[in-house]
Amino acid sequence: MTIKYHESQQVMPQWVLLAVVAINVGLFLLFAYIFYSQTVLEKPFGEKPISSEMALLLCLLVGLIIYFVYRLRIRIKVTDQELLVNLGSWVGKKNIKLTDIEQVTDYVGNPAADFLGFGYRFGLKQTGFVGRPKEAIVLDIKGQTRQLVITTNNPEKLKSALR
Repeated sequence: MTIKYHESQQVMPQWVLLAVVAINVGLFLLFAYIFYSQTVLEKPFGEKPISSEMALLLCLLVGLIIYFVYRLRIRIKVTDQELLVNLGSWVGKKNIKLTDIEQVTDYVGNPAADFLGFGYRFGLKQTGFVGRPKEAIVLDIKGQTRQLVITTNNPEKLKSALR
C-alpha cells in the first residue's frame, strides 16, 4: 500500500486551544490544591468540602482532558486504495475506498463558520472534519446521502491524490 498523501492538522486555532488548556490547567491546579490541603495539611477546603479521593479523581480527569485536547488532530491519509480520515484515534474514523468517491470539489465558504465549530461536525446535508485550515474539499460518496467535507492545507494536492 503506497501512501499518496498524508496530512495532520490541529483542530482548533491556537488561541482557542490555549484558552481551553489554560482553563483546564486552572481546574487541575484547583483540584490538586484541594487534595493537598485536605490530605497533607488536614484542612478542609470550603464549607462543604469534597472528599480527597474525589479531588484526586477530578484532578486526574482534568489532566487527561488537557492531554487529549492538546493532542487532538485531524489525520488524512490517501493510499492507492483508500482515504483514511480520523479525529484522534477514537472519533469519526472514516475509511473510504477511492472507487467509492464519485466527485471531489472545492468547498465554497468558511467550514468552521458553516459547521459552527471545529472537530467532527454535522451539518444539514454534510458531515465535516473541520480543522484550522480555511480551505476544504467536498466528497460525494457512492451510497451516502451526506457529503463529506475535509479541511486541508493543500486542497489541490489532496484532490489529485484522490483521483
